[in-house]
Amino acid sequence: GVGIQSAAGWTPVQPDADEWGCVWHKPDPASGIVNMGQPKGHPLADLDHLDAYPWPDPHDENRYAAIEGALAGAGDKYVMVGLGFTLFERMHYLYGMDRLFVAMYEQPRQVHELAERVLSFVVAVAGELGWRFHGRIHGFGMTDDWGTQVTHFIQIPMWREFFADRYTRLFGALHDAGMHAWMHSCGHVNEIIGEWIGCGLDVVNLQQPRNLGIEEIGRRCA
Repeated sequence: GVGIQSAAGWTPVQPDADEWGCVWHKPDPASGIVNMGQPKGHPLADLDHLDAYPWPDPHDENRYAAIEGALAGAGDKYVMVGLGFTLFERMHYLYGMDRLFVAMYEQPRQVHELAERVLSFVVAVAGELGWRFHGRIHGFGMTDDWGTQVTHFIQIPMWREFFADRYTRLFGALHDAGMHAWMHSCGHVNEIIGEWIGCGLDVVNLQQPRNLGIEEIGRRCA
């Protein structure tokens, strides 16, 4: 809605576009299917001209304007903020999932650059929250779906090559800002959970206990 767009300090370039320029397709309400949809319009035509892309501004004052009022009634409650589609998801929303997987093999340098640019936005948001509200916001929720219903999307060595150091830096930035790092991920991410823990994740949100095997997760992570 207009209120959300104004609070975030941006105006969509077209209907159903988010502030990154990704265009979302949502089910027809008449179908009876209600969900958040998925991005079908990917704004990056290639990975060789990232300087030409209009990256969102993490330092925009409007992004944080509503938080002070929301904190007024928090009392001693545990307070969370959130930034969905945080790293991996935002990368493939920008470029397309299939093309991103191919680029990891054929254009690794450009994929590393894309990852750094997306990461720098989230780290900067964490820094802004830290100096503005340190001690008053306790958890930072993020999302990166990392699995199919059978296994993780990419093999662990490649995951480590592109993401281990970046999640470590992201979780560290959140800790420096006085917040716990919360990660939501759908899919069969059993092997990835240990990687997140090694990177410094505090809380993992898993909503498919039967797919994961809740007993197995207990044995691995308790």
